[in-house]
Amino acid sequence: MVSVNNIDLAKDISVTVKTDAGDADFILEFRKLCFFEATAIEKMLQTACATGASIIANNYDRDIPLIEVTENGSVDEFVAYSTPLLLRPRFAFESGSKNFRMRTDARCFVAGPSIHSNAKKPTVTTIIRFHKTADISELRNALYCLYAMQDCVVAPLIAAQDLNQLQLESLHNMLNEFIWSQEYFPQICVYESIDGTGDLRSKMLNESLKSVNTRYAAFLDFDDLLMPNAYSWLINRLKNTGKAVTFWRVYSTNFDSRKGLLLNRERAYEYGYSHEGFVSHNHAPLHSFLLDMQKIDLSNIVYFEDQRFIEDYYLTL
Repeated sequence: MVSVNNIDLAKDISVTVKTDAGDADFILEFRKLCFFEATAIEKMLQTACATGASIIANNYDRDIPLIEVTENGSVDEFVAYSTPLLLRPRFAFESGSKNFRMRTDARCFVAGPSIHSNAKKPTVTTIIRFHKTADISELRNALYCLYAMQDCVVAPLIAAQDLNQLQLESLHNMLNEFIWSQEYFPQICVYESIDGTGDLRSKMLNESLKSVNTRYAAFLDFDDLLMPNAYSWLINRLKNTGKAVTFWRVYSTNFDSRKGLLLNRERAYEYGYSHEGFVSHNHAPLHSFLLDMQKIDLSNIVYFEDQRFIEDYYLTL
């Protein structure tokens, strides 16, 4: 049962059953604006019931150092002060218990403040390629980081190769977990190779770019994440320089897929800061670019459907 102590809020939330929260077994604190998947609170509640600890969500925020988590999920007390979501048993809330654990598969993505209404926000189409052997949970994380992007509206374009009917249904169901505006609901473009054994990565990349109808376009691998201020920073960069293309800092991050934890993060590609550096060293991966489509002639795009390596560098060059 969910209860709130604000009458107006209770009217807007259909699952609330009462407005007196005084006898609640658990208290859920929202400490930052964030987005999280539908099962996150339930997962946190399960761990709280099993351990008696206060539970924090797994936070992918950019503003804190990567969190160290023990084998049983324990985290240092200071982590609780910066977490967006914190679930406390009432006894722990009243006694000030310092036993904190992280539910690593209850992921949340912090959204920074936005200074524009949707009508004034620039729109970015983000192209994501997704193959039949890919992990849809990683795609969900990538979409959440786009969903939380500040000061712009992101329209995902998913190029899906050789997905069977069950996989397509799972993809549609996952997209419906989000609340998208009708105008920017994610597009799914289906590609099928001969006998389902081909590799259409070059075709998906180039044809997706040709179909972009927003001013800005970007790319994201399904298993990568972006900082919540990435696009706003790059859009301002394009406006200030008048250029057609810009790119940003990339971090190399080790990820424990079993625990769902980011283990360490360090700057990558420190040796290049210019167009010459990109040509010589390929220091800027595809997903670090933002394009101003008003300054790009798509008719000049040439690609090879059977190119399986460095097709992304070929496109950006």
